[in-house]
Amino acid sequence: MASRLYPTTRRLFRQGIRHLKALGLGDVLPPLVLGLMALYVTGLLLLDRRQNGTRIAEWLPARAHDALNRLLRVHRVSTCALMGALIRWVKSQGAGSLIVDDVVVSKPFSQRCRRIDWTYSTSEKRFARGFHVVVLLWCRGFRRIPVAFRLRRPKRHCRPRAYRTKLQMAWEMIVEVVQTGLPIEHVVFDTFYTAGWPTKRLHRLGLR
Repeated sequence: MASRLYPTTRRLFRQGIRHLKALGLGDVLPPLVLGLMALYVTGLLLLDRRQNGTRIAEWLPARAHDALNRLLRVHRVSTCALMGALIRWVKSQGAGSLIVDDVVVSKPFSQRCRRIDWTYSTSEKRFARGFHVVVLLWCRGFRRIPVAFRLRRPKRHCRPRAYRTKLQMAWEMIVEVVQTGLPIEHVVFDTFYTAGWPTKRLHRLGLR
């Protein structure tokens, strides 16, 4: 795959392969999927806008854009296995901070996805159509490594017992990460997450 790339981008692609293997993803991903993922990451680094499969294939002619689309649609990539590999690498780096945050991914033209609804976007300062992602980031120095994430389902699109608020999803992810033995110095979050019950439970877990 690397032989089809331009000489100026071949080095970056090989660096991506080495870093993905260093994270342990080479043990949980087939070689083809690992190469496609490295190609996709290389495209994300090179392109500053419209980072889709078609444009990545134009700038990085190692594979056709259909192969990159199949990476996201067809290949069975276990997010649990990916996050497990990341957490194992993070544990080898020592203690760090755990950041709880959420983001709205704008999808103004989507009509069929049940996870998309009108929600307030803090980045756009207005209500927008999109879906919420609640994420945990392990932070040490300049490194920001995602160790868990959840997609929030709108309340009107799920059963009452299955509905989870952003705060409830964040707490579930924190418990899962703590159970893996990840060394955490303290937890950082916005004021939205400073309700009484989660802060008390964090203290019971020995977290600041």
